[in-house]
Amino acid sequence: MHMILNVIGMIFGIGMGLIVIGVLIGAIYNIFADKRSSQQFYEKLTAFLRSIADGSTKINEDPSQLFHPIESGVTPALPMICIGKRGEVELLTEIRTEGTGNLLGAIEHEDEYFRLYAADGSLWRNRLIFPPIKAPKLMKLLAYTVYNPPVKYRETWHREDNYTFYELQELLCLCVEADDDCLTQFIEHDNLTKLIREAATFDQLYQSLDWAFSEEALGEEDESSQSEEDE
Repeated sequence: MHMILNVIGMIFGIGMGLIVIGVLIGAIYNIFADKRSSQQFYEKLTAFLRSIADGSTKINEDPSQLFHPIESGVTPALPMICIGKRGEVELLTEIRTEGTGNLLGAIEHEDEYFRLYAADGSLWRNRLIFPPIKAPKLMKLLAYTVYNPPVKYRETWHREDNYTFYELQELLCLCVEADDDCLTQFIEHDNLTKLIREAATFDQLYQSLDWAFSEEALGEEDESSQSEEDE
């Protein structure tokens, strides 16, 4: 009996060791995979922005232009469509100056800004300011595995030039192309791209995205698939 328990204990120990190794390998892979996919999307985004002839996407790096809109009395028109460096898309209905994220977000979004497209055609830049993180590579590995605590941040806003509706549509289509089941959690890639291109105004585009990012889209997608199978 003692020998059997020893064998079981040894098998259990090996199994737990393999699990830990697997988690670490997965975390390391995710670190490099995120960096690679982010770089690929950023290259596409940069190439597209450079192709826009009217120069509406140029960024003024003058630090004096950074401000909290609520403090300065200047605020963007709501709602807004936010596009991140990795192709993430968020719909904003309020102006935020602070919030709470997590350790992984603080490391991944360090010195990173988001482009915000307002309902009135104005283009803004938003940046999340996190506290400095020591030993980011080690902390990122921990954040992917066992330690990802909340981290507070503040937000800065910068007014840029106006944007064209075509520019916004094309950028969103790039985001869908680079998406890995985040934007398309409830809707197929092709269907979401079609919704984006069919929108004629900002309001139509915003409403289409709001619907596509909800579970309502999943229900309609399932009904559509069932109808095709019945035919």
